[in-house]
Amino acid sequence: MKRGWIEAESKEWVEEGLIDQKQRQAIVSRYKRHSTPTLFFFLAAILIGLACLSLVAANWTAIHHLFRVLIILGFMSAFYFVGYRAFIRGHHGVGVFAYVVALSAFGSGIFLLGDMYHFSMNSTLPFFMWGIAALLIYLSQPHVFIWVFGLIVVFVGQMLATIQLHDFDWFLLALFVIAFGTTGYLLKQKRLMWLFTSLLAVQLFVFSVSELEFYWFTIFALTFYLVSYGVKFDEIQKPLQGTAVISMFIFVVFQALLFDPFVYSEAFVLQEIYYLFLIPFLSLVILLAILNQEKVGLTQLVLFLPVFVWPEYTTLLATFVLFTFSVGKMVEGDQLYEESKVKYGIVAFLISIGIVYIEMAWDFLDRTFFFLMGGLVLFGVGMILNRYQRERLKGSDEE
Repeated sequence: MKRGWIEAESKEWVEEGLIDQKQRQAIVSRYKRHSTPTLFFFLAAILIGLACLSLVAANWTAIHHLFRVLIILGFMSAFYFVGYRAFIRGHHGVGVFAYVVALSAFGSGIFLLGDMYHFSMNSTLPFFMWGIAALLIYLSQPHVFIWVFGLIVVFVGQMLATIQLHDFDWFLLALFVIAFGTTGYLLKQKRLMWLFTSLLAVQLFVFSVSELEFYWFTIFALTFYLVSYGVKFDEIQKPLQGTAVISMFIFVVFQALLFDPFVYSEAFVLQEIYYLFLIPFLSLVILLAILNQEKVGLTQLVLFLPVFVWPEYTTLLATFVLFTFSVGKMVEGDQLYEESKVKYGIVAFLISIGIVYIEMAWDFLDRTFFFLMGGLVLFGVGMILNRYQRERLKGSDEE
């Protein structure tokens, strides 16, 4: 919730007599004001760091080896000292700016010196060292933007290792999860955890595609869901569950559109050990959802079903899963009075309609008939939700 919205709305609450001025100030003080200038300093640091790197790289060969080392060390030390002094004096924006420039100099120095002394850069060691440096600076002076910088460095290193070097790096993953995951957990900021879980999901998906088989990503997403039940803070639990659900929705859409049974009929091999993970994981998630009284929310677990088991019917099964999820999400949002979930359900339903239209109905159904059927289905769902809402309101009035 934004502080600006609270400030504006609470004025009206005071005028209407709902709260007094003292209560208004207490409510507003619970919401921190985001520092926009710090964001500008952070972005400025990135751009200036790139400019300095470009300038030095353009004249790199003309500089003596000893001066090259001194330039990198001096540039890095100077900005680190400026950042340290700025934080002591309370100028956090300038401090973040200086620290990010110092980290940029450190990272670029690793690659430039490696090139100068002919070290092999075909490894993730530079990114691991760069991530460690960012983590140490963050621990010495905790700030959100320094944490984000280190997180992105490690993520980029993992992507380059997996895609370009074809070697998933477990040390980078450990640094990402253990070091930055732990510090991110302590921050307890929902947006940062959304960023962390999203980047982690991307890494695990790339790992599944490159090292295993694509369907193993379902197990990783289920792990996210299971871990969320062991966390008591909404700032962490919701990003974990949300990332698992959103990534699996995209995953099912991917299967519905791109899974070609003729291509995979010979090359596709489903490993039986996969079920040794899927069945107990999915069963445990369903049990925990029931124990937590998430009966309506159970419908979103349909996304974790293996629709690729029958390659010839993958598109049909995936579409059915998406329809079930979208309708369930709309019903869940209506019951919990959460308009956002209803909107998500509508968007998911429209995506499902689009998939059916692209994959199945385009060549077989008349365009008018197809849109008519889609409209009738939406109208039917709307009538059911409307009737359910009226009955529930009537019951609450009688009580």
